[in-house]
Amino acid sequence: MVLSPLTLGTLLTWCQLSANGFSALVAWIIYAHIGISRRRIPSLADSIIAFVLPFALLLGNSFVGAEPAWQWFYFASAFLLLSLLTTLWLLYLMESEAELASFRHVLRPMGYMSAFYLGFPFYAVVGWADQHRFLSPLFEVLCAATAAPSALAACHMFLRDWRHAVTGARHPS
Repeated sequence: MVLSPLTLGTLLTWCQLSANGFSALVAWIIYAHIGISRRRIPSLADSIIAFVLPFALLLGNSFVGAEPAWQWFYFASAFLLLSLLTTLWLLYLMESEAELASFRHVLRPMGYMSAFYLGFPFYAVVGWADQHRFLSPLFEVLCAATAAPSALAACHMFLRDWRHAVTGARHPS
């Protein structure tokens, strides 16, 4: 992994590195907020979900700065799909608790989950196009540069929806 001097190749590496770092932060924020809202005893599935996303990012770090770049784009697509599936599972478990009914608002498609719904096909297409040499190095960098801001925007939308859900939550009698 080469991080300097700043060229298109090193800029691509920085974009990939920041995307993986911010994705880890956002995954932790979302999982922690969902996890602390529930009153039941955690299950094996909760433990697996807590482990699978960081483990996937750990594996994904092997694609950072590596040639060809399309491998990282495919990883980004797979990671977003995995994030979507684990989030849907956690929110499904959350919905089973009556006092958390207001949290259905968090599931809206145009909220933070839009980063998953739009991101995993976007990075799959970019990976395919890059694999077939349809992308210039500059466009590779531009596509990789969208990942970190998208993760931060998803985090902002999640926390906004979370505050809305918390204010609407009923206290158990």
